Amino acid sequence: MGIGKEKSRAALTGLVGVACLAPWSSAESVLQPLPKLSDGDHPVMLDNTIVNPAEEMRKPQAPESQPYFGGSTVHPWELPAVNVLGQNPNHLREEDRVGTYAQPLWTADRRFVETRVYVRPEGSLQFEYWFIPTFNRHGKTDIETQYEVEFGLGHRIQLDLYLNPNWVGSGPTNLDEAIELRYAFADWGVLWGNPTYYIEYTHVDGGPDQLETKLLFGGELARRLHWGWDLTYQRNMGGDNENTYETTGGLSYTLQDNRFDTGAEFKFQENEFHGSRGHFHDNVFLGPSFQYRPLERMHIDLAPLIGLTHESPTTEVFLVVGWEF
Repeated sequence: MGIGKEKSRAALTGLVGVACLAPWSSAESVLQPLPKLSDGDHPVMLDNTIVNPAEEMRKPQAPESQPYFGGSTVHPWELPAVNVLGQNPNHLREEDRVGTYAQPLWTADRRFVETRVYVRPEGSLQFEYWFIPTFNRHGKTDIETQYEVEFGLGHRIQLDLYLNPNWVGSGPTNLDEAIELRYAFADWGVLWGNPTYYIEYTHVDGGPDQLETKLLFGGELARRLHWGWDLTYQRNMGGDNENTYETTGGLSYTLQDNRFDTGAEFKFQENEFHGSRGHFHDNVFLGPSFQYRPLERMHIDLAPLIGLTHESPTTEVFLVVGWEF
């Protein structure tokens, strides 16, 4: 009789333990059968540690940031906001800090047509189509088109690949290819202006190849107000050995969060040629710029820039359509 009472008491203890754990344990652990007790066995002591599943939900979920080469891409618009100590919460989604560099969401896409800012988030991928008609003061209209793919490689590095079919009046088409690398010197907000180095090599169809280097700067002057500023040097690797010195800049104001932005851009460019070094040809442009986002993964930029000097074309119009993958 004593042994029977011990077995009954042990079984009851096991059932009570399972009942206590059932709300917090997985179905798999609840459905495990109780071990049989034989003579001389001691009662089975179940782990009574209770884990609240809400605690697991509170753990930060790191976004996927695998490169696209053999992995998945990161969608910038889906990245969770990063909490930055010492800053007040911001109610603009496009100014949320996202990704591994804690950069504002608005820097994940092109905000200005002639001014670059920072690098793409790690693991992101974007395609852009450019249409650029240039209305010259004398002569025919030039039309440049551009197909661009942008990769956020990680370690604050961005890779861009270009394919540029061009038309001069009704003349034959030239097909240029280019490759670009960018490197940001620090995570966003660590250095003033978030400086980024840019280098691009262009193979020109029917002409000398070109090497272009830039220093990119950008940031936020105030809530809704964003800026960018670039310094550029370009060299023709043959032919007339043209040197181009250029500075561009832009201001953008958010009218509707992550939907519609407006602002202005300028470009100041000087060119000199072999045999006439020191004699510069000036091109100065100024005009409005707009960005519209019909979808979270799509942006449309329009900037009609007006030539302000007699050596400048009358107008350069930039239309850019971008799509995030």
